[in-house]
Amino acid sequence: MKEWQRLAVCAAIVSTGALAPIAALAEVLPVQGIYPAQVDAAAPIQRLGIARFGGRDGETLSFAIEDRLRSVSIDGRPWFQVLPDGGMVDAVMRGTASLEWTTSKVKQKRDVCVEEGDGGKCLRKESRDVDCLSFNYRLAPQIRLVAMDGVLIHADDEAVYRNVIECPQDENVPSRREIVRDLAGRIAAGMRHALAPEERVDAVRVLEKRDGLSKPDGELFKNALRLTKSDRGAACRQWQGIAQANPGQVSTLFNLALCAESAGDDAGARQQYEALLRLANVPQARDRLAAIAARARAADQLAGHPRGIPRS
Repeated sequence: MKEWQRLAVCAAIVSTGALAPIAALAEVLPVQGIYPAQVDAAAPIQRLGIARFGGRDGETLSFAIEDRLRSVSIDGRPWFQVLPDGGMVDAVMRGTASLEWTTSKVKQKRDVCVEEGDGGKCLRKESRDVDCLSFNYRLAPQIRLVAMDGVLIHADDEAVYRNVIECPQDENVPSRREIVRDLAGRIAAGMRHALAPEERVDAVRVLEKRDGLSKPDGELFKNALRLTKSDRGAACRQWQGIAQANPGQVSTLFNLALCAESAGDDAGARQQYEALLRLANVPQARDRLAAIAARARAADQLAGHPRGIPRS
C-alpha cells in the first residue's frame, strides 16, 4: 500500500486526533486522494524544459511557471524535473507574454480633509467623490507545450485580468511589476493544475436527516453525528448498526458509503453510492461518484508517469 493510501485509511478508521483541522469541523469525514491533471497527455512528462519566454513580461511568466511546476510533489516525490531548454527532456514549453492595460476616469468615495488647523493638521474629514483612474490590466499569454516528437501536448492563450483604481493620495497602490507578478502567478497556478495531479484532503459533509428512524435510532444517529468530530470509526460503526435495523434510510446509507470512501475503499464506496442512487435521487452521491472517477483517472496518470524509472 502506498504511503498516501495508508494515511487515508488511518485517518478514517482510527479514533485519534489525526487530521486535526478537519476534526474541528462539524459533521464531516475526511477523504484523502490524488486528483487528476486536466491534460491526460501530460502524464508521461517527467523531464520538462522551459524556455525563456518572449515578450516584455515573458521572462517573469516563465520563471513563475518554472517555480510552480518544480514545487509539485505527489506522494512525497517531485512530479517534474525542470531542466534548461536544450537538455534531454520529454517536452519543451515555450511562450510569450506582455502586460497590456486601458484606463478610464471614475469617481470614488474618499475621506477628504475639509478643515485644517494650525500647522496643516486636518481637523475634520468628509467622504466625497474624487476623480480617479481605473486601470484594467490584461496579461494574455501564448504558451505551447510540445513533446520532443513534435506533438502539441497543451496550449494556453487565456488572458487573466486585474482592475486597479488609483486615486490622488492613495497609499499602497501596486506597481506594474507587482501586477505582472500577480497575473503571472495566476497563469502559473492554472498551468500547474493542467499538467500535474493534485494530492489533497477534502472535508465531506455527512447527511443529517433522520427521516423514517424511530426515536431511539434517531438518537443513535445524532450521537454518530457528534462522534464525527472525535471518533470517526465509532461514528461509522454506529451507522452500520442503524442500517441493519433501517436498510432503506437514505442518510445512513450515504454516510456508510462515505465511511468506506474515507477509509480508502473506493470500490466498496462506489458500489454503495450506486446502490443508494437506485433507491433515491441523492445529488451528494453523484458528486462522490464523480470524485471516485476522478481519482481513478489520476491513478491512470500516475501509472503513465515515469517517476522512478531509470533513464538510459
